[in-house]
Amino acid sequence: MDRPGYRIRQVQPTDYAKLDVLIEQAFRTVPESDHQEQLLVRRIRDSEGWIPELSLVAELPGGKLLGHILLSEIHIVLPGGAAKLPALALAPLSVLPAYQKQGIGTALVCKAHARAGAAGFKLVVVLGHANYYPRFGYQRASAWDLSFPFAAPDECCLIAQLQEGALHQARGGTVRYPSVFFE
Repeated sequence: MDRPGYRIRQVQPTDYAKLDVLIEQAFRTVPESDHQEQLLVRRIRDSEGWIPELSLVAELPGGKLLGHILLSEIHIVLPGGAAKLPALALAPLSVLPAYQKQGIGTALVCKAHARAGAAGFKLVVVLGHANYYPRFGYQRASAWDLSFPFAAPDECCLIAQLQEGALHQARGGTVRYPSVFFE
């Protein structure tokens, strides 16, 4: 669903240079950021986890990009290590500072979740703000005995199910990000 004044659409290759600027500006003043999110997006685009349909932008008429979201494929390694459950990582969600707190991030998350669910994905993880993501159904991963592969505050390691019962399938697993997240 498009919002008044802007539309949400899939990222196109002609957007890539604008995305670098948007993402850098969105994270410029975020103290928890390493300020390399735009480089992560480039690496994900070149990886096996890249799903073009799950990279979306919010765009004003005339082409100005206001926000961006990227969901890419990861896995949750189930207890015992023999089985993997496909999942998605939300990283990053970016909105230009002048347009934050206007519902653009919410619209991007909702649209990306809807597309991901329609594509058959069941779970999405995010390393994000504990006060923002629960409105979309995200919960502490630790409540499901899920672990993340890096040191981060427990309240920021979050998971949401896109299909009922999916969290039970992932219980006790370990979130496994592709190597592009660590380069």
